[in-house]
Amino acid sequence: MPGRSVLGFARQWLADAVNQGIDLNTAERLIIETVERITSRSGTGKPLKYFENPVSEAFAWHCENVEIDAIREEGSPRSYSEETKNAYRRYCNDLREAGVPPGERLSLDEWALTIEKSNVAA
Repeated sequence: MPGRSVLGFARQWLADAVNQGIDLNTAERLIIETVERITSRSGTGKPLKYFENPVSEAFAWHCENVEIDAIREEGSPRSYSEETKNAYRRYCNDLREAGVPPGERLSLDEWALTIEKSNVAA
């Protein structure tokens, strides 16, 4: 848990970002965008602790989109249409809004296999 100082929160957020594989420039952009979006909606004067969950969600959302948009490694057996990627984004967004942590969501590959199995069974 970061200290009560601005520096403590900034360091913790940046450490969290790096641990998730997000570069520092992207982390800075995500943090600023998140804080600006929330303060424009709910006003200024919020303590930094107020932004902990939204910043964590922004990092998770970024990582999900990177996974979706990543160029598949050579030899990867799976590639996905834009329609499938968009459907997966909706799935992730629905779960994010329901408060489901990113670690409890299916990966793109797992989700696509589930959809394929349900289509075969139908």
